[in-house]
Amino acid sequence: MNRRKLNQADKLLRLAHLREELATRAVSAARGVVAQRIEEHRDSIRLADELSREQAERRDALRNPMIGSAQLRGALEAVLNTFQGDRQREADAQAAIAAAAQRVTEAEAQLDEARKALARAGRLCEKRRRMREPLAEALAYAIDRRDELEAEERRSLVLFGGRG
Repeated sequence: MNRRKLNQADKLLRLAHLREELATRAVSAARGVVAQRIEEHRDSIRLADELSREQAERRDALRNPMIGSAQLRGALEAVLNTFQGDRQREADAQAAIAAAAQRVTEAEAQLDEARKALARAGRLCEKRRRMREPLAEALAYAIDRRDELEAEERRSLVLFGGRG
């Protein structure tokens, strides 16, 4: 009976360790996703900064040479259209930054959940280990007691067997 309980406790402990190992792997994977999302966020910020710089340079170049030109009206319309396009591209870049930041937040939340699962698995391992210890001690005690009783029985047989 005690041996069966101990075997069952051993199986539960192995299962708890397996869950803990899987949770550890999930935490590792979530960390990788967070790092990737952070890198994507940095890339989108870098691209937005480059775009802003390029567009500012182009706007400066378009503003200066037009004063006094005969084609001022058409050039002015082209400049205004360029500025509008620039603003739209900058807005798109800012939206990409916000989306990347949101993905970072989501990945961090997944990492947090994976860490919580790992903590739960660790607590379960500890619980299973604590359950197993008294069963193992009881079984060891029962085996020792049985051995003592057998030794005592052999001694009494030797003592009484020699008189008969």
